[in-house]
Amino acid sequence: MKVAVIATSQGRGNTFVSTNLSAVSGWAYLDLNSPCYGYDKLNTEEGESKQLLWHSKKTISSCNDCEACVNACVKKCFIKSETGATLLCKGCAEGECTLSCDKDAVKSNTEEVGSLQLSKKDNFQIAAVKAFSNLECEATECAINLLKDTNLIIDCADFEKNHTLTALKSCDYCVIVTEGDVIDFEVFKCIIRTCKLMGKPYGVVINKLTTPYDKLVDYCNLHSTDILAKIPYNKRDERAILAGDLIAKQKFTYKQHFNGAITVIKKKLKKSQ
Repeated sequence: MKVAVIATSQGRGNTFVSTNLSAVSGWAYLDLNSPCYGYDKLNTEEGESKQLLWHSKKTISSCNDCEACVNACVKKCFIKSETGATLLCKGCAEGECTLSCDKDAVKSNTEEVGSLQLSKKDNFQIAAVKAFSNLECEATECAINLLKDTNLIIDCADFEKNHTLTALKSCDYCVIVTEGDVIDFEVFKCIIRTCKLMGKPYGVVINKLTTPYDKLVDYCNLHSTDILAKIPYNKRDERAILAGDLIAKQKFTYKQHFNGAITVIKKKLKKSQ
């Protein structure tokens, strides 16, 4: 099971929410941000690094444009090049493709697109994606594929980033983190529309709750959107949160918030299976 945590804008608390969800659930934490703030704060020991490899194919000069490879590719990866003279495979993270050509006109290619940093924190695994420039989507897909057998909380980058949508596409549930102001509210509705288009169940965590946010709460109630937690702003805890402390393990009230959230998420995932 995989959960994407997406904030309505930068600094709204998606790292705070995702790290603490991992702490109470024991699920692995994957940091897609650059720089990897959450991973760097949590990591206290020597970890390991794994290559992220992207596998693709393309036709060569002996191709007679029969398009047999296009018809044989189950994932429909092949597309025409801009000139129309070559078929290009968009590629995937799932290993060397077994698709072959009778004319030996298809050439395989494997490219390193980044690395996956792996370590441990208390009772859960932590990981971070270090992507090469302009290859964030490919690196994200490769990392999630490497962790496919792991229950995963994914700390996503900004919503407008393409690799955030790549992560959401690979997930089973989306947690939207918002503070509920006017600008956040419009982005919040945009994330919900995206989740609906992708067929992903979702819920909201209202962070730094200082006012009732009636408009946001009313909208959630009207549209049957789960409010997973309402986390009040507490100046005394702010320093610990900014330092990356797992406050759900230190204070009972935060533990209640995040345990309640992960319980609802698990119920929704169980129901959708």
